[in-house]
Amino acid sequence: MGFSPCSGNCARRAARLALAVALAAGLVLADVSAPASAQRTQAQPVGRLGDRWFVVATGAASWRVPYFGTGDLAAAHPSVARAVILVHGTLRDAHRYYATALSAGRAAGVDPRRVAIVVPQFLATPDAAALALPADVPYWSLEGWKDGAAARGSAGALSSFAVLDALLQTLGDRRRFPALADVVVAGHSAGAQLVQRYAALGRLAGAQRAGLAIRYVVADPSSYLYFDNRRLSADGSFLPYPRGLCPVANQYKYGLDRAPTYAGTIDGVTLARRYAAHDVT
Repeated sequence: MGFSPCSGNCARRAARLALAVALAAGLVLADVSAPASAQRTQAQPVGRLGDRWFVVATGAASWRVPYFGTGDLAAAHPSVARAVILVHGTLRDAHRYYATALSAGRAAGVDPRRVAIVVPQFLATPDAAALALPADVPYWSLEGWKDGAAARGSAGALSSFAVLDALLQTLGDRRRFPALADVVVAGHSAGAQLVQRYAALGRLAGAQRAGLAIRYVVADPSSYLYFDNRRLSADGSFLPYPRGLCPVANQYKYGLDRAPTYAGTIDGVTLARRYAAHDVT
């Protein structure tokens, strides 16, 4: 049937296209080829922990998630008109992504009083062990945070998607952000996996009630979420993928079979329509 993955050249072209669009939007994503990134693997603990915290409340429980950002999310920011939520890559080096975003903003002449930058840090099991994280700081498996999976340890069922929900809900608080008009949710590589799936599955009620325009920039993920069992074939058509070639081809994170609890029971057709209505680059 001619099914084959995208070649390396194709992936590089897609990455350049995504980065070019991000540049046009005034946003530059981190350079993962820099030497500092090459010195660590994802199985090693982070070198720096976020220097700010925001609260994610779920029922009777609340959790503190570290982030790097241009301001305290609990404070009022009356002049901020745009917010950028930037999700780090597999190394969880949120400080590097934050530094790159600040540098890009200066190069683009962005007024720092008008734009808020938030880089949440999704910690993982190596970080929990090395940093002796308090019980109210969530962490995930090395792969789970990228897919919206539930946290490990005492955070229980807290999905990494719920962290983005909480960020958007906070930004939609008109008492704190009365002038905010739009939010860019961007991710690179592993962060792009999270952003693309969140664009499909995220719960945006709070942000929508606040009238925020939300744009997603998905730059160079290693995989995408599909809404049914069809995949691109060599002749350019979409055909049902033969289970004999790969029995798990339609399992999450590639399809919707065995999706995380956060996804609920919404069907693929409804998800696809909702996704198509979103502003996704």
